[in-house]
Amino acid sequence: MIIASNIEEIENAFDFTDSIITGVKCVNHLTDLSISVDYYWDIQDGKSETIIDAP
Repeated sequence: MIIASNIEEIENAFDFTDSIITGVKCVNHLTDLSISVDYYWDIQDGKSETIIDAP
């Protein structure tokens, strides 16, 4: 989770390259935005680790 005041802070904190946004909703106030993201990796291309686990 990250608390950010603009989209640039979110883009700097997370890598959305291999991801699918599965949900976007306002929570509590119109200024509180919740984004749900699922990451995927193609095992057929020889990738066996996630970006987070890779050295």
